[in-house]
Amino acid sequence: MEILIAFFSAILAGFFSYLFQLFSKRQKKKKQELSLKIEKFYSQIVDEFSDNYIKDFDRIIEQYKIEDSKSKSYVQEARASYEKSLRNMISHSSIYITEKEIEDNINKKLADIKNRMNQIEDRFPTDSTLDKIASINDAILAKNIETLSESVKNIEKKLLSKWDMAKVVFQILTVLGVLVGIIFTVIELAE
Repeated sequence: MEILIAFFSAILAGFFSYLFQLFSKRQKKKKQELSLKIEKFYSQIVDEFSDNYIKDFDRIIEQYKIEDSKSKSYVQEARASYEKSLRNMISHSSIYITEKEIEDNINKKLADIKNRMNQIEDRFPTDSTLDKIASINDAILAKNIETLSESVKNIEKKLLSKWDMAKVVFQILTVLGVLVGIIFTVIELAE
């Protein structure tokens, strides 16, 4: 009888061991499926969350109305850096990060980008400097125009008028008449 009890105990232990192993495999499989679902869901949340903040970033940048190509390249570089760091921050952060922490991190990144934008804007000359340059250019242009006007007046003074030309022609004709008269007189005296 003891052998029979030992035999049934061994069979029951084997059966329960098999059931426990089956239960463990099923739990492990469910855990993996749940982990995959969580990762997929987390990835979707990260994409949607970062896309929303990238749209906010683009909206903020549009307010500056940047036209200069060099500044646009700085902005594109800043946007790429922002997007990369945002996705990196979100994907490497804990799932249990609070909304306040995320908002603080985003605001910190936006402040960094605003500082970069301000640094870029500070590189541009001020309006007063541009006005000074414009007034200097106007003064130089006015001086050049004045010099040109004086040169034209001097040239006009040196030009002969129609009346001056007529006087010169009459003087030449008079001299020719006198010469012809002298020649005829010499010829008549010679005869």
